[in-house]
Amino acid sequence: MEIQEVALITLTPYPNNPRKGDVNLITESLKAYGQYKPITINKRTNEILTGNHTYEAAKKLGWTTIQGTYVDVNEETAAKIVLMDNRTSDAGGYNDSKLMQLLDGLGDLDATGYTDKDLKELKNLLDAPEPMLRNTVMGKTLNEWQETLNQRTTRLIMFDFEKNRYLWVIERLEQFRNENDLGTNTEALIRLIEKITKEEAPA
Repeated sequence: MEIQEVALITLTPYPNNPRKGDVNLITESLKAYGQYKPITINKRTNEILTGNHTYEAAKKLGWTTIQGTYVDVNEETAAKIVLMDNRTSDAGGYNDSKLMQLLDGLGDLDATGYTDKDLKELKNLLDAPEPMLRNTVMGKTLNEWQETLNQRTTRLIMFDFEKNRYLWVIERLEQFRNENDLGTNTEALIRLIEKITKEEAPA
């Protein structure tokens, strides 16, 4: 597939792109490393199918051209390419240990997309005693996980246990769930609190 130098003025962003990209972060990347991944353009319409936010970042930097490849597809196929490109990014995840190894091996975090706060949160995550806890955030970046938490109306209660006591709690919760036909530990915890307080939890 041939990569071409394309004038920005000839291109049109995809009008129904559902993706919300971080243009500032992409701008930082382009300034530091240049463009190392071409955008994809529909030859029939000159609409950008992949790389819409890279295009916006290039405009912000005052670029007049950008590297791109062309495909010749109809409207439906174009929409599917846009959706698949976004979805493949969403479906990816991280090996937290390898991510930590990469970040920790750098002299600084400049132009990586990560901050000292991200690094500290990742270290705290990896230091958590129970791997099952770490799995609850796998598949999301730290920023995406923080955004998810901010949008929720509930929060996860965190407890620290010695190993033997933790196993005892898990076994008793499972037993209580089975006896009361409850689906989750959250439901079991609420039911136990209701029994102790003799109050009914809000709906």
